[in-house]
Amino acid sequence: SYDSDSGYTVAWDDGETESYSDLDFVNQMVSDAETQGATTTPTEEVTDAVRDQGDQYPVGTAVYKEFDDGWWVGHIESQYRNEYAVRWSDGSVDTYVEGPEMDQMVNDAVNIPSTQSSSSSGLSQVGKTFTVTMLIVILVSLLAFVAIKQHQKKKQAKAAEEQAASPLEEPREENIVAYRDEPADDT
Repeated sequence: SYDSDSGYTVAWDDGETESYSDLDFVNQMVSDAETQGATTTPTEEVTDAVRDQGDQYPVGTAVYKEFDDGWWVGHIESQYRNEYAVRWSDGSVDTYVEGPEMDQMVNDAVNIPSTQSSSSSGLSQVGKTFTVTMLIVILVSLLAFVAIKQHQKKKQAKAAEEQAASPLEEPREENIVAYRDEPADDT
């Protein structure tokens, strides 16, 4: 069951119950149970467990829907009256009215493959490309910085080496001017 204050309550076969606040973790447990041969398939129980007071799904609820180009993961981004704004993993947003289609999308969310996540970043392909490009620019800048620093160190070492190899000229004797003290008085 779902409670907006404590999250999801799971009743285990041994009679114990535990509360979880992370829908992704609950979905993963359901998915794991299905792959390990659980005898029950989630249906309306999932819908009822996720609904908040007033028979509405809370913001953040995972959804999963098949479109012409395949299955898409999303989450409820906002809810107003009986309408839900769903943000899909490609960044697009669609509006759905409360009812069987919405219930089916929430029920199908328990079947999200573990390689996908309802809490994905939501970046579009352009956003992902931009992020990768910026990471490459940062990496290249860092490499250039390191190369410049190494070049500067080599240049300084060479200058120090040249200075050490050519010591200052010793003064020559003919260039040394000696001053004598005045002669001492012999008296």
